[in-house]
Amino acid sequence: VVALATGTAVQREMLQEALNRWWRPIMHFFGPPDVASQHTEKLMRWKVKMASNDDMRQQFFNQYVPKILELGLTIPDPELKKDPETGKWSYGDPDWDEFKRVINGHGPCNAERLAVRRKAEENGRWVRQALARAADTYVAPLS
Repeated sequence: VVALATGTAVQREMLQEALNRWWRPIMHFFGPPDVASQHTEKLMRWKVKMASNDDMRQQFFNQYVPKILELGLTIPDPELKKDPETGKWSYGDPDWDEFKRVINGHGPCNAERLAVRRKAEENGRWVRQALARAADTYVAPLS
């Protein structure tokens, strides 16, 4: 990342385009806001999650936004700002409807991903069939 940020104008543009492309999916990565998250309380009680979605997103902002800005990149969220009194970041709506579409199997690459899985299933069928036949004909020794 640093090499691209300190590289040529074309490299810097590539890096900025990547940030622009991935910013919203990164916001989605942490899950919906806590008020809309159905399972956070249970997952935290079971210690599957150690922090809420909002807390993890705030940790990400605290750790990476200063570094992104230091590299001279533009955060693709004009509403992103840190409240100096609370230390909390506020941000624009990352389109939670898109998040729901993606997690429900309608993401930009979902059809391709499923096609690859089906192809792998088809290509490996002969191996599973051969193993099943071998298991069917195997006779365990008596002793």
